[in-house]
Parts: sequence; C-alpha cells; structure tokens
Amino acid sequence: MSVRTRFAPSPTGLPHVGSAHTALFNWLFAHSASGQFILRIEDTDAARQMDDAAAAMIQALRWLGLDWDEGPDVGGPHGPYVQSQRLELYHGHAMQLVEEGAAYRCFCSRQRLEQVRREQTARRQAPHYDGHCRDIPPQQSARRADSGESFVIRFRVPAEGETRMQDLLCGNIAFHNATLGDFVVLKSDGYPTYHLANVVDDHFMRISHVLRAAEWVPSTPFHVLLYGAFGWEPPAFAHLPLILGPDRSKLSKRSGGASLMEHRRLGYLPEALVHYLATLGWTPQPGSSTLSAEELVALFSPEQLSRSPSVFDTERLNWFNRQYLKRLSVDELTEQVVPYLQEAYGCSTRHEGTSLSAEEWLHTLVDVVRDELSCLSDIVNSSRFVFSDNVASDAEAQEVLAQPPAIDVLQAFADGWARLPVHDYDTAEAFFKELRRRFKAERGLSGKSVMQPIRAALTGNMAGPCLVAAATLLGRDRCLARIRTSLAS
Repeated sequence: MSVRTRFAPSPTGLPHVGSAHTALFNWLFAHSASGQFILRIEDTDAARQMDDAAAAMIQALRWLGLDWDEGPDVGGPHGPYVQSQRLELYHGHAMQLVEEGAAYRCFCSRQRLEQVRREQTARRQAPHYDGHCRDIPPQQSARRADSGESFVIRFRVPAEGETRMQDLLCGNIAFHNATLGDFVVLKSDGYPTYHLANVVDDHFMRISHVLRAAEWVPSTPFHVLLYGAFGWEPPAFAHLPLILGPDRSKLSKRSGGASLMEHRRLGYLPEALVHYLATLGWTPQPGSSTLSAEELVALFSPEQLSRSPSVFDTERLNWFNRQYLKRLSVDELTEQVVPYLQEAYGCSTRHEGTSLSAEEWLHTLVDVVRDELSCLSDIVNSSRFVFSDNVASDAEAQEVLAQPPAIDVLQAFADGWARLPVHDYDTAEAFFKELRRRFKAERGLSGKSVMQPIRAALTGNMAGPCLVAAATLLGRDRCLARIRTSLAS
C-alpha cells in the first residue's frame, strides 16, 4: 500500500502551532515516501464549532506551503472530505455494529450518568460507563427507539482481557479493557463521535499511517476495537510528542503565543516557521540554519523522530526567522515591510527634505535596520526615529546628553550640518569624520564621545542603525530641529 497520511483538524478554534506541527510531519512523511497527503475537516462537534475556523485552517496551511492531494477544496476519489457531509455513512456503520451485537442503544439520561460518575469518583475509580443498558434485549431496545426515546449507541467493550496497539514511536502499548468502559459511537443527535467518524474515514480514505499528537494515545484502543469489529486492518500509528510552553505545560490552541495567525501577523516567514517546527521532535540536519521544504522532505525519516516532548521557544524561532530574513534581498525585504509601515505611520517614506528619492530613502532605511529585525513587524519600532518627530530619549540617552561635552558637540554638529551644500551619505560620512578629528585634536575626545550625544539627540536612544545613515534619512532640517530641541532642554 502506498503511504497516505492525513491531517484532520476540528474547527473548534483558530489554527495554532500544535496543529501546524502535526500537519507538517504528516506532509513530510507523505512527500518523502512519494505518497499522498489528505486534508479532512472533522466538524462533528457542532456545539464547539467556531465560525470560519475551517477556512482559517486552510488559509494557514496554504501560507505555510503545506499543500494537499485530496481535500474539501480540491476534491478527490474518497470525498466528501468534510465529516458533516458523511453522516449517512457513519449512521449506517453504527447500526451495523448494533445489528451484529458489537454495540447497543443506551437510554441513560445525563443526570444518571453524572450520578454514576460522582459515585465512581467517590470510590476513587476511574469514571466509565457502568453498562446499565448493555443487556437490554434487542427487540425491546428497538421498540424504545421507535417510540421516540432518546438514545446513544455505545460500543460493547470486552469485559476482560487487553487491547493492544503497536506504535511506531512508543512501541507496544496495552490497555486493560475493564478500564475502558463502553464508549459512545453515535450521539443522540445522530452525529458520530470522534472515534467512529475517525475510524470510518481513515478506512474509506485508505489512510496508511496516522501521525497525531501523543494526547490521542488514550483514544487509540477504542479505534483498535472498532477496526476489529468491522474486520478492517488498522493503519500504522505514530503518536508525536507534545509541544510544551515555556512553563512546560501543554501548548494549546488557547495559548495566545501559539496562534498561527498571530505569528503571521507579526511577520514570521512561513519557511522559518516550518523549519523551526520541524526541529521540535526531529533534527533535520545539525548546523543548518535555513532549509527549504524540498530539503526537509529529502532529509525526513520517521525513524529519526524523537519520543520526548519539545518546548516551543520563541527566542529560538526568532533566531530561525532572522536567518531567513538575511536571505532576502533589500528589494524583497522592502516589499514585505511596507504594509507594516503603512499601517503604523500611514506612509512608507519620509524622504521630503533629504537628498534621496522615495525609493532610495526606503531602501536605505530597510538596509540599515534589517539586522535589528527578528520578524517583519519589528520594522515599526526600528524605524520610529525617522517617522515620528516626537523623540523621547531613554534613560541612557538622557545620561549621555547630560555629560559636559554634549552641548559643545551638538552645537558644532548643528553649525557644520547647516553649512553642508548637500546631505547625501558620502557628504555626511566625510562631515562626521572631520567632526571626530577636530574634537580629538582640540579636546582629546574619543570618537564615541562625539557620536553618542548626536545619536541621543537624533534618535532618542543609544542603539540603532549607522548614525551617518540615520542623519541622511532625517535630512538637513529635521536633524537641525532635533539638535536645537536637545540644546534647549
């Protein structure tokens, strides 16, 4: 059988990095084996569905470059690929289980089930269904159903023995049947539970390998039992280690930092995020800072997957993103940061009053601040000194401006800057060089002592881009205005 993997998200929340991690490894495995990757939407939990969540997931996967061979938007031979469109199939298989004695109707009320749960908890027993309706005669069960009495369908789990599964990562796992309880396969509203729909779909969609998060291990014996009851061969299972947050709790869709759309909004490159996610549970190629999707596919081997949880480290992701940002040309990076500048400042240049054209000004700005960017949105803070004239000096800058040489340096800069015939980069560079030489000769000041007060006055802080480039970007009049403001304060 050819390798066929699937990613089957539930539209109960916005896409998050845990979902992307699972999708990525299924995608990598399918592509590395020249197989097929299938997208399926598991929308049978109507009470918890979120509007547009499925569309957001599809958009997120497309952004990451994780394409699929079959799915709700591309079709395929085993569709439909949305579970709410397959209800008749699930209902038929649930009734097949009833007719064969592998399942039965349960008429217990929610109140009774809750009472049983409380009593079991009080006895320190693992909560499970007590089998109250298990032995209702089939004819009586059918009559009660025909009369309109509400019921669910439960699978009849063997009372004794074990259910075993072989996991590609975790090895052989055994579950005592007595602890499982008779689980629901069809709810009272006619919708299947995850267990039934998952098994039926994986069988009919010919899924060969199920790669999913380790949190699904406790559900797998239910699936193994269902496969056995239908006489079907189960797929190979591989339960991927969980991704943990910095506090080592499970990273979930409710974790703010886990949102895929938030990472996209902040300006993480999809290639960087894919490479970083691939390192959570796998080491693609030690020492590699940038790998394309094609390179990841060529390197992938399921035998190399780790069994240990991984911590989602934003600083590590930032490192990866910086490596991918470095690969962009100035033109490419400029194109990507313009939307952030327009959103923050209503424009992407402030070249008026400088010797630069709008295009030259913008490219110069991006080039001089690019090393400060961990993600694209960082351009907003890194370029604030040229877009906002309300320069608020930080504590370090205020301390520099309070030092005795500052007034003389700033006055000398203002006098010389005003007399320059042009204010392009080369002229500014020569001017700064002469200013440093002069103060060293006359006052014995270091170059740092000369440049720091000017930087503090022009940008408001002591870190940032090349001072020559910053002065060129600000132009003649804006530089003079900021110097005069510092001298007057």
